[in-house]
Amino acid sequence: MYAIYVKSTRSIRYAIALVQGYKVMETRTRNVLKSLIGKRVAVIETGRGKSMIVGYINIDKYEYIEKEQFDKMYMFHCVPAGSKYDCKKGSGKYCYWVSNPIPCEPYPVPENAVKHGRSWCEF
Repeated sequence: MYAIYVKSTRSIRYAIALVQGYKVMETRTRNVLKSLIGKRVAVIETGRGKSMIVGYINIDKYEYIEKEQFDKMYMFHCVPAGSKYDCKKGSGKYCYWVSNPIPCEPYPVPENAVKHGRSWCEF
């Protein structure tokens, strides 16, 4: 199984928003999830203690979105303007559309997980 790491903050639990269907777009500054297009993946919440799998999503497609359009798409990605994860002026972000979210009771990432950079792993 494949899994993506989603860092939550004190005020916004991005991973939970993804698996509950409130957030339908995951964003990255580099195209690091392209190999997961068309796959069902686990969502690993990081940034709030021990990393835990909190649910599952499908990664359907991606597009590169420039700052101006990114700002208009807040309802899809839930990234507040000016936050650490906001799109920087003069650049864009890779935006991955997700579907079929299913939350689960949080459980630890298996010990045999193989990391592929800081964005995703498989186990």
